[in-house]
Amino acid sequence: MCTYLIIIFIDIRGGSNFKIDATSAETVGDLKSQIQLELGCEVASEILTYNGLVLEDEYTLHDYNINEGSTVQLALRN
Repeated sequence: MCTYLIIIFIDIRGGSNFKIDATSAETVGDLKSQIQLELGCEVASEILTYNGLVLEDEYTLHDYNINEGSTVQLALRN
């Protein structure tokens, strides 16, 4: 698998969004860690979805066909 740099958008439930630089080989868990650094929220409270699927931490962005410009939805558990 070729690893390449991508920019993805994180859409926070409730209206705001931001972008993150990632690689296609990063796991969803890695992405959650980046979100924690950006927002200060705990990784355990983050629920990420893409195309209606809840993303599991051990899979890569490539596994979910998340590419340059994709938007991932973020919901936070209370």
